[in-house]
Amino acid sequence: RASSGGTFTVSSIGIFRLSGSSNFPTTYTTVSLATSSLVEYYGTTQNISTQTYGNLTTSGSGVKTVSGNVTVSGTLTIGSGTTFVDNSNSLSITIGGNLVNNGVYYGVGTTIFNNSTTISGTGSTKFGSVTISGTLIDGGKTFSVRGTWTNSGTFTSTGTVQLDSTLTQSIGASNFYNLTINKSSGTATLGGTATISNDFTLSSGTFSTGSSQSFSSKNVTISAGTFQANGSLITVSGNWSRTGTFTSGTSTVTFSGSTAQSISGSQFYNATMSGNGLKTGSTSGLKISGLLTLSGSGGFNDGGFSDTLNGNIDNSSAYYGAGTIVFGGNTTLSGTNGTFKFKNLI
Repeated sequence: RASSGGTFTVSSIGIFRLSGSSNFPTTYTTVSLATSSLVEYYGTTQNISTQTYGNLTTSGSGVKTVSGNVTVSGTLTIGSGTTFVDNSNSLSITIGGNLVNNGVYYGVGTTIFNNSTTISGTGSTKFGSVTISGTLIDGGKTFSVRGTWTNSGTFTSTGTVQLDSTLTQSIGASNFYNLTINKSSGTATLGGTATISNDFTLSSGTFSTGSSQSFSSKNVTISAGTFQANGSLITVSGNWSRTGTFTSGTSTVTFSGSTAQSISGSQFYNATMSGNGLKTGSTSGLKISGLLTLSGSGGFNDGGFSDTLNGNIDNSSAYYGAGTIVFGGNTTLSGTNGTFKFKNLI
């Protein structure tokens, strides 16, 4: 079009394909892309126009760069051999339909899921910040987040969310299947209740529960880095493995499994052993500064290690000692129908 004006329309059955680096029509006053239309960028290195798309596809090869806020009402498809990039943390990409990624999705700004989205494909997905106001289904995929995580909608997960940037990151209240913290520097901090149905893994960096947020997970692995528990309530229904640093603060860690649990040597403030599964110390002894509470039918076995108790024990279950227990303070033994079997006392 030689002069400005008019409306550029792609109808509901229309397909509009672009091969140039930056050749989306710019001389029209209005652009109207029907919600079931398709725009495909099929060239090499291309700029994606700031529009509200129906369905958006990248194909061909090279980097497809977004330089303004983009909305995709339908499906965003990233083809093999292409990289979809938003190049500023001030940008937002709003996805209303599915995300099919067979290439690379590299987000710097915020990706917003405002309707119903399922992630699929064989590609690599790394978001900047994530905001869920609709429903996001991760399809069992692993994806990274370098910014904040905000969930006011529904997140259905059978995959892994990994926080792996050097930035300070905030994690809003949310459920996860697997959550991994793998930060070369910086801190990821809970801003609400976190519920992890399978594995929490801290492999580097610092993870903080905030001042008093609730945190629950099946298995917890602290292989490196620092877990700052502060004053939080932490519930673990599976195994606890620690070779990194656990800073207990004034927290309470509850081991609540209905089946057997192993607890790697750590220093806790308050610790509770509940549920019907036997809790067994592993790798080294426990040090508990505050209250040790034993309840349920499972009991606690020290695993033959040396445990140090500086506070009281409330035992309505069973303590099985095969190692040494060190009473480091003024300790009162209490509880209803609890049993104590100590081997060595100091």
